Amino acid sequence: MADVSWLWAGYAGRSLAYLAVTILLTHSLGPHGFGELSLFMAFGLGVASLAGSWPFLAIPILANRGRRVAEIFRPAIHLAAIGTLACLVLALPLAWKILAPSAAVLLMLSIYAAALVSFQGLYGVFQAESRMREIATVQTGERVLTLAILLAIVFASTITVRLAEGTLAAAAVAASGIAYLTLVKREDLFGDGPDLSLDWRTVLKTIGAMGIVNAASYGVAWIDIYLLAAFKPDADVGIYSLAYQVYTFALQLASLWIVATLPRHAKSHHAGIPLAEQLPRETMLMGIRVWASLIGFGAVIAAPALAAVFGSSFTDSAQPLMILLVGASFLAAYLAVVSALIAADESPLIARVSIVCVALNIAIDIALIPTVGLIGPAIATTVQSAVGAAWLISHALGAGRLREIVKANAPVAVAIAALAVDPSSLPLLALTTIVSALSLVPALHWLRDSGRSLLAARGDSPLQP
Repeated sequence: MADVSWLWAGYAGRSLAYLAVTILLTHSLGPHGFGELSLFMAFGLGVASLAGSWPFLAIPILANRGRRVAEIFRPAIHLAAIGTLACLVLALPLAWKILAPSAAVLLMLSIYAAALVSFQGLYGVFQAESRMREIATVQTGERVLTLAILLAIVFASTITVRLAEGTLAAAAVAASGIAYLTLVKREDLFGDGPDLSLDWRTVLKTIGAMGIVNAASYGVAWIDIYLLAAFKPDADVGIYSLAYQVYTFALQLASLWIVATLPRHAKSHHAGIPLAEQLPRETMLMGIRVWASLIGFGAVIAAPALAAVFGSSFTDSAQPLMILLVGASFLAAYLAVVSALIAADESPLIARVSIVCVALNIAIDIALIPTVGLIGPAIATTVQSAVGAAWLISHALGAGRLREIVKANAPVAVAIAALAVDPSSLPLLALTTIVSALSLVPALHWLRDSGRSLLAARGDSPLQP
């Protein structure tokens, strides 16, 4: 519980800082400039996702099987470095054509991507050592530093796309470097040392399929941006990008579950505990109700607030955001299962599902973007999210548990889908609020009863004073 609390605290700090960053950028750059910056971020995150993030997932898994952290880190960083260089060779010529024919932009992009990879190495080490507070500190620190640099630019001159790109790169490098120098324990992660029997093949065997998963996840998250840029003007890219950035607040919050629970699931799998016992039925259903309700309340707040907070030129972001939040309501169950499956060495299954989902996402994008525009990629993301969640939940927990999860999740998802028809409609806003509140009530009663049972059990214990 302490680990999750620290991660949530870090998420809150990071999200507030990034909200301020996004407000500054949308008001300063407008939809066209924000769309161009989003393409820069898509390239940087693409390199990190395709090449750099997945090797470090092996660190908490193998550490819970008796390996030393430094012993795992070295082959993981070698794989990540080779992959990053290979991806940059492919990405930089495309960036030259799509972003700008500028050596400075390519340099900033390379630095930004490498820094994002280095963050994943940090998080892998901290996960293995159960140091969630440090993960929270680094994530929040990077966003706060970005905000501070942008504010200094605002006071001194005007934010441009190039200055924004340089700020992202500089803040990522500075935060990563400071973290490695101050937060990593005095263990030689990079140099030679004893007990170096682990090589890159072991890392690849343990978690190599997650490279495919990360590539597919990146495709789902950012291919929409490229396809929108191919069919629509940069202003539309910026409008959709804002909707997706707001959606990522929910996505990142849910993904904290993997960070917090992967070490525990790795230990449970090593001890032979079945997946169904690692994900208790009642606890999972109540957690899903809480999550879906929070997404519903978030939709009600975001629908009228987007234009007021980010500028009237982003009013059209509301409809794609509502559609994305329909898919976000499924994230709690999906990521809970994914964490357990990764620990159970079922990454190849996740990879196969991810390939199908990204293919589905791209097919829907190509079919809908030319005709319906902004809502096309939102529909594609939501459909593939539902398909992937249903597939993995059914495999891990069975069709019966899947039906229960869908039943718990459906009321809020349907209400948000109705709100997407007209995000400014007061009756639909009221309906979504009521449905979200009704979905939350059983979970609150369950939490109250569980707390009373726990207190009673402690009171009956002969070990209690």
